[in-house]
Amino acid sequence: MLEALFIGAAAFSGVLSQRTVGFGVPSFLIPILLVYFSPPTALITFLLVATTSNLLVTFAHKDKREILWPVVLRLFIAAIPGLVIGAIIVNHIDKSLAQIIVGVFVIAGLSIQEFVFPKPTMSLQVSRGITLSGFVAGVLNSSVGVSASALVLWFRTHICTPNQLRHNLAMIFMLMNIVSFISIYATKPSSLTARPFVTFIELLPVIVVGNYTGHLLAKRIDAKQFEKIVFVAIVATGALSIILGIIG
Repeated sequence: MLEALFIGAAAFSGVLSQRTVGFGVPSFLIPILLVYFSPPTALITFLLVATTSNLLVTFAHKDKREILWPVVLRLFIAAIPGLVIGAIIVNHIDKSLAQIIVGVFVIAGLSIQEFVFPKPTMSLQVSRGITLSGFVAGVLNSSVGVSASALVLWFRTHICTPNQLRHNLAMIFMLMNIVSFISIYATKPSSLTARPFVTFIELLPVIVVGNYTGHLLAKRIDAKQFEKIVFVAIVATGALSIILGIIG
């Protein structure tokens, strides 16, 4: 009962955050999934939830979509080798180590985005650092699921509209998640069990409600204020993951 409650709350928070600010599913969901599942099972469950959330974000504004395909494709192509490497890592990584790595990347990535990067000066386009960002995001996506840090760091060096950030991140996440899923299965077919699919089906209503709630919040609250709330919540989740990894 508690397992379903915690996983459901994490999925709801992550989907709501993604619909509102453009990212957040792995930062909320992966640390909680690693409490109850092995790394491969946790990652496959996350990939199913996140891909569904990405689809909802991408197709919610089909008439006002702001996807820059040169940016998305360049990031995705750079991510492919990293996705394969990450798939090999996740099938051999220790659960406690995975929890610590996830927590560190979640907190460090978000803190750098918030406090270190200067204000952007160029419009969103293919630019310096995009290949490295895509590759690192690929490794992180297939190994521990927290690719948002590498991608958002690059996106935040550019001037983006809220929809540009949401829509382009959703598309690149979706493409990477599909390749991550295939890579994990190809490197270790036995990692694909029924449990992730059962959990995903149970979470479908939560995903839909979280997405719709995020849609309402995006129109009614100040995005900057919500980003601060998300920052505190994600840091707390990352800290919990590190603690559980150390004592586990």
